[in-house]
Amino acid sequence: MRWSLSPDDPLVYTVLTRRLAAAGEGMLVDPYFKAEYLRWIVEATSIKRILISKKASAKERPIISVALGTLPNGHTIEVRATDDANLHDRRIIAADGSVQMIGTSINGIGRHETSMISPEPAIAKA
Repeated sequence: MRWSLSPDDPLVYTVLTRRLAAAGEGMLVDPYFKAEYLRWIVEATSIKRILISKKASAKERPIISVALGTLPNGHTIEVRATDDANLHDRRIIAADGSVQMIGTSINGIGRHETSMISPEPAIAKA
């Protein structure tokens, strides 16, 4: 299944929020995730984990730490950074193990035309 996320759609974040909410207590993988989106994730979804890249987020990690410590319910979400240089693709891994791939980072939604795709189970498992 494929969803288009157009910068011309005034409800683009509503569409994305629904997809994240459908993942339940899953994980968002976004190497370029920015702290400014934490409040939205904590308040509008049930996502419990976010995986970012250490290299791409060196400046952002301290800001994320402060945000987690000051946001109401910030303690309910875990943000980890990986050294793996191969981490590039953005995805949502639902609590049930299903996967959705996102064409751009969360910080690019609303600025760039992109898609969300649910790959076949064999591909998602990889």
